[in-house]
Amino acid sequence: MSHEQYSRRTWLRLGAATVAVLALAACGQAAPTTSAVGALATNAAALTSSGAASSAPGVVSGPALAATTMATTTTALGTSVGTTAASTVATNATAAISTVAPVSLARSSAAAASVSTAAPAATTTAAAAKASGVKLTLDGSGTQASYQVQEQLAGHNFPSDAIGRTSAVTGSMLLDAAGKIVSGQSNLEIDLRTLKSDQGMRDSYIQHDPLDTAQFPTAKFVPTSTSGMPWPLPSSGTAKFTLTGDFTVHGTTKSTTWAVSATFAPDTVTGTATTPFLFTDFGMQPPRTMIALSVQNNGVLNLQFTAKRTAS
Repeated sequence: MSHEQYSRRTWLRLGAATVAVLALAACGQAAPTTSAVGALATNAAALTSSGAASSAPGVVSGPALAATTMATTTTALGTSVGTTAASTVATNATAAISTVAPVSLARSSAAAASVSTAAPAATTTAAAAKASGVKLTLDGSGTQASYQVQEQLAGHNFPSDAIGRTSAVTGSMLLDAAGKIVSGQSNLEIDLRTLKSDQGMRDSYIQHDPLDTAQFPTAKFVPTSTSGMPWPLPSSGTAKFTLTGDFTVHGTTKSTTWAVSATFAPDTVTGTATTPFLFTDFGMQPPRTMIALSVQNNGVLNLQFTAKRTAS
């Protein structure tokens, strides 16, 4: 039974009890006048309707209305049946009110307490859902790393771009409940031995010098912070932000910042990340061969990625 239904039923019972008490108290006394009977009926009906109201405030105002009703009824009966009978009516009606009203008020308090304790539970559940972190895991089928440097080839009048690519990229990034990177559980690794360009001779040479992949087969990136990344991660739309971390190539580690352009979906995050580099920043010299007369010291690293997103 709802709180309002209980209150309504309680005051209906109170109205009926009051009428019965008044009638019994008046028995054996002189017959009440028509005006007294009318007052009794009118005020008892008013008392009953106070509990029949559909809104909860009726529970609070009911006792007050009952007291007013009894005072008016007592005055009317006093005129008709005498002071003694009127006093008996008032005493018995007050007892009926004091017996029934606290039950309604107690149930009202219990219902209010029930509502107040249920609300925090729902709030806690929503907060817990919002507080979960996110793990982004690279999908090898949709991820590719590449380098791009400018070179001057023998027999060519103009410089051209040398581009090498590999899909041997693995790793993940863990974001905590506040959207901060958990560096100890985040990393990206590129297998440099699998880099391929449009020139097999170039590929063989850079494996030996400058990369020396026999000793340093991989490049590793450990992200440490982001700037401008939306949080919580949206389930649609795009965003541009930066990702900073420690990048290790050829045994040398350097803080590196990547410019990221991401597209969000409910289960994935896709996009690109780019960062400039210098060979000399990582203890290497630009390669030079009989075919590649010169290679610029600076270049660009690119990452095209697809990452699966899961709650952590």
